[in-house]
Amino acid sequence: MAPDQACHFTHYEDDGKSLAYKTGAYLKEEIHVEPGEQVKVTVKRTGDYPTQIEKILLKIINHEKAPFWVTIDDQLVPHFQHHKQFEAAKEGWYYSQTMGQVFIKY
Repeated sequence: MAPDQACHFTHYEDDGKSLAYKTGAYLKEEIHVEPGEQVKVTVKRTGDYPTQIEKILLKIINHEKAPFWVTIDDQLVPHFQHHKQFEAAKEGWYYSQTMGQVFIKY
């Protein structure tokens, strides 16, 4: 994501085989990105399909500086100073100065 301006996109998921999506067996995620001093990413889910996704990795471009903190549902996400520690963790965030990106996984 490049949060220099507001944006919106949709992630859609269903079984890909049947017509069950017509009766609500789908998952639709509306993702909104609000730029600013604090970048805010919100996700609104509809549908009752059990997601097959086990983990999420967000890459947010910010060439200027690392964030002070990252939260998900108002809970602080662990910060890792070293990439190897970030890679080994199930959840957390890491800022790459060389790439100018915040990596968030959960």
